[in-house]
Amino acid sequence: MLRGRLILGIVATALFLGACGGDDATSTTVPAADTPEPTSKVGGTVVMSLNHPQSLNPILNPVSTTIFTVPLFFNGLTRPGDDMEPLPDLAERWEISNNGLTYTFFLRDDVTWHDGEPFTADDVRFSWEATCHPDNRTGAQICGFFNRVKGAPEYKAGTATEITGITILDDHTVQVEMTEVYAPFLTISAGQMILPEHVWRDVPVSEMSAHPASRGTGTIGTGPFVVQSWTANESIVMEANLDYYEGRPNLDGLTLRATGNAPAQTAARVSQLKVGEVQAMGLYASLPQDNVAEIQSDPNNQVRSVVGLANQYVEFNLRNPMFQDVRIRQAISYATNRQELWDGLWGGNVTFVNGPIHPAHAWAINPATPLFDNDVAKALELFAEVGWTLGSDGILQKDGEKFSIPFQGCCGIATYGPVLQQQWKRAGIDVQLESLDFGSFWGPIYLARNHVIAGLNLPYGLYTDPEYPMGGYFTPGLNRSGWDSIRGKELIRQATATLDRGERQKLYFELQIIMANDVPNLWLGIPDEHWAYANDLVIPEKKTGYLTIRTAKDWYYQNR
Repeated sequence: MLRGRLILGIVATALFLGACGGDDATSTTVPAADTPEPTSKVGGTVVMSLNHPQSLNPILNPVSTTIFTVPLFFNGLTRPGDDMEPLPDLAERWEISNNGLTYTFFLRDDVTWHDGEPFTADDVRFSWEATCHPDNRTGAQICGFFNRVKGAPEYKAGTATEITGITILDDHTVQVEMTEVYAPFLTISAGQMILPEHVWRDVPVSEMSAHPASRGTGTIGTGPFVVQSWTANESIVMEANLDYYEGRPNLDGLTLRATGNAPAQTAARVSQLKVGEVQAMGLYASLPQDNVAEIQSDPNNQVRSVVGLANQYVEFNLRNPMFQDVRIRQAISYATNRQELWDGLWGGNVTFVNGPIHPAHAWAINPATPLFDNDVAKALELFAEVGWTLGSDGILQKDGEKFSIPFQGCCGIATYGPVLQQQWKRAGIDVQLESLDFGSFWGPIYLARNHVIAGLNLPYGLYTDPEYPMGGYFTPGLNRSGWDSIRGKELIRQATATLDRGERQKLYFELQIIMANDVPNLWLGIPDEHWAYANDLVIPEKKTGYLTIRTAKDWYYQNR
C-alpha cells in the first residue's frame, strides 16, 4: 500500500456555472476583491534566489520561468484567487452572456504604465493580436488559448488583418465574441499579461525578442515592481512601483538572483541564505530536502513547505516500435517502485497524482484512476506476453536483441534517474542514463522527437486551469509522446466546451482513466516545494509557490 500524501483524487462538489435563460441575456460577474489588509511595514529590500527567464516578454515565452516572474511587473485582466478562480485585475468586472459566447470587460480607469502613460482597451487588443500574430512562433501555445475567439485562427494563419471578435467599445471597455464556449477563458486567456501598445506598436513581432523592452530596463508594465536592470544569468533588480493602482508595495525593492539546481549552485544559495546575502528562495530554486532540517534550526531563517510546482514523470516515445504495445509500458510502470522514490529522494514529502492535473485543481482529479506500481513479477509476466524473457545476464532479450534503452532528460532526471535505472534493472531493463541541461535536451532531442524515453517534469502548479498543459503536452497530434487516442482528444476538447463544472469533472475523470491504462507516461510524484526565508520577513501563506510569489507586493519585514 502506498503511503504518504497519495492524492489519486479528491472529489469536490460539482459547481454548476452554466446560466439559465435566453442566449441574449447577460450575467454580471463582480468577484470579491482579494486585497490583503494594509500594513504600515514599509521599507527594505529582498534578494530572492530564482531561476531566470530567457525573456521578460510574457507573450513570447510560455515557459515556467517567465510565467512565475512576469506577474511582478505585468498584469492580466484577471488574476487567480486562492482557489484558482478568476479575480479582477486590470478588469474591475465583466459580463458574460448566458450562452457563454460574449464577454464584456470593464477595465480600470486608474491604471498607468510604468512610464506614466494610461492603460486602455487598445493595450488589450494589441496584446492579444501580438500573441496570435503569425510571426510570433514562440508564443503559439499562448495563442491556443484564444483559438475560440472569433477571427483568431484566421489572424494566426495570416488570412485576416485583425481578430474580428475583439471589439473596443470605449477606452475602458472591451467585448470579446467567441465561436464556441471555452470554459477557462477567464482564468487562462484573460489572465495573460497585457503589454503597452505605445511601446510596441512600431516593433515588428519578429523583432520583439531582441528589443530592449523584452530584455531589461526597457520593460514597461503595470505591475507592482519596476525593472531597473536585468543582467542575464545574474540578476533582475526591481524597485517598488509607487503609482501601482492597489498602492505601493511594502518593499522598496526586490532582486531576483539567478541560480540553478546543479549541486554547486544549490550549495551556494543555501550558504547565501544562511549569511543573509539572500533573504528568500522558492519555486524551482526552493530549499533542497536535504537542507530542510538545517535551515529549520537556523534562528535567522524559517521554512514553509507547500505542494510542489512540478510532477516528475517519464515519457515514452510511442513512435518507437518498442513502446507501441501497451503491455510494455504497463510493465515498466509495474517495475517502478514509487514509494521507494518518495522515501529515498524526498523524505516522504511528496504528493502523488496519477495524471496530468495538479492538486490545486482537486475538483478535477479522479480518485478511481488505476495505477500499475511495484510488482516486478507482474512486469516480467507482461514482458513475457510480448516475447521478452530474462537472459542469463539478467537482461530481457527477444530474437537476439536486448531490452536496452537510452533514458535522456533534464529538469529532475539527475535526481530520480539513477533510482529508476536500478529499479528497472530488477525487471531486466538495461538503461543508459543521460542527464542534460535544458537547452541541450529540449530543442534538439525532445521537441525534435528524437527521444526514446524522456525524463521531464510538468510545472503545472503555475497553471490556473487543468486545460493549460493539455494542448502541448497531451493532446493527440500536438504532443511529443505520439500518444494518439481519439477518445482522449475528444475528452480534452469537450472538457473546455462547457461552463458546467460537474460536466467538466466527468470528462476529466474519464480522460485520466484512459491515460492511466494507456500509460503514455509514468507519473512519479510532486516533491514538496520548501520556501526558505529570513525569520523577520512576513510572506502571506498560500497553497502553492506560484500564488506565493504573486503576493510579493505584500511581503514586509516586521522588525526592521
